[in-house]
Amino acid sequence: MKKIPYLIFGVLSLFVISCTNSTNEEATVTENESIITTPESNWRTFWTTFQAAVNNKDVEMTKELCIWSESFDEAAFNDQYEMYFNSEMRELIGKTKADAVPETPDAPMNHATKLRTFQLLETTEDEENGEVYESALMLYFGKKGEKYGLIGWMAAG
Repeated sequence: MKKIPYLIFGVLSLFVISCTNSTNEEATVTENESIITTPESNWRTFWTTFQAAVNNKDVEMTKELCIWSESFDEAAFNDQYEMYFNSEMRELIGKTKADAVPETPDAPMNHATKLRTFQLLETTEDEENGEVYESALMLYFGKKGEKYGLIGWMAAG
């Protein structure tokens, strides 16, 4: 009779553990796909993987997290990687939580859904003439099918 509470506790513990494990999502990158796949196309899982790739300066992994199009291709990525993923951008990406990257349905990309825009805004002052210059680097993310990826970028200023 004394063992019944322990038995009930053990069964409940196993139930809680199995429920917890069934909701965990793990990101995978397949060899035949250039973007990340998650069990439920989770933005947070994608963002965490993207942060790690960028912060580790892993160009190849970052490329695997892209969705290529006519306006955003691998050649342009290779040419402009250092400009878009400079130390300031890497630092900002590293400390930004997934939920802080806003959905932007009006982003200028039409080959994906669930669009999000991430911006690095910089202000510099020309001491000689006292003029202030503003510039921005923007990264666009979206979902194509069931997969999230970097779908484009733009520099302004």
